[in-house]
Amino acid sequence: MFSLIENIDEDRKEYSPVGMRNILKELNISYSTLYRWTRYKGFPCYRVQGSNKVLFNREKIQDWLENQ
Repeated sequence: MFSLIENIDEDRKEYSPVGMRNILKELNISYSTLYRWTRYKGFPCYRVQGSNKVLFNREKIQDWLENQ
């Protein structure tokens, strides 16, 4: 199985990055739910190259939620 977490440097400019803790609070979801969404459902996020840090964009998340 492959990960849908994107590793895209050129998209960094359009991201106003939001950390995982903020997304968990704003969406009121558990870590395991967020992890599952990023792995299997194409949740909009990207991994910072060379680290395990994952960042999110509120606008893309809102679009994703509206289309689900």
